[in-house]
Amino acid sequence: MLPSDPQQRTECLNWLFFQVGAGPYIGQFGHFYKYANDKIPYAIERYATETQRLLDVLDHQLQHGKPYLLGNIYTIADIAWFPWIIAISEVYDASPIIEVSNYKYISKWLENCLAKESTKRGMLINSMNELGVRDYSSGDQIAGCL
Repeated sequence: MLPSDPQQRTECLNWLFFQVGAGPYIGQFGHFYKYANDKIPYAIERYATETQRLLDVLDHQLQHGKPYLLGNIYTIADIAWFPWIIAISEVYDASPIIEVSNYKYISKWLENCLAKESTKRGMLINSMNELGVRDYSSGDQIAGCL
């Protein structure tokens, strides 16, 4: 998940730490857009605009047909980023506001991430899906659903 090649490792860590800073902005958008009792237009617009800027950066990285952030290598950076992208549509119901469909490279990258068997298994943890694992204190519970 973390490349051993020094150049790829550095690039992976750059994307990982970029996500560490970006995730809270996406989360703040979701909070003000969906969950805040008082809808504050300035806050919604500010975090929506920042979320779109972050998606622009991500989409630019994925252009030229890269299946993952580091090209053909699926890394911890992809794993850290994709749940935030899913949250925009599936948790915050904000695809029309953020205009997720405008980011064609992100859409393909997300498909690639979600097609990975390891991602499919990981997405079962805490899933509300009927196959989901809500108590994963024991590896047996996770292994039984895979």
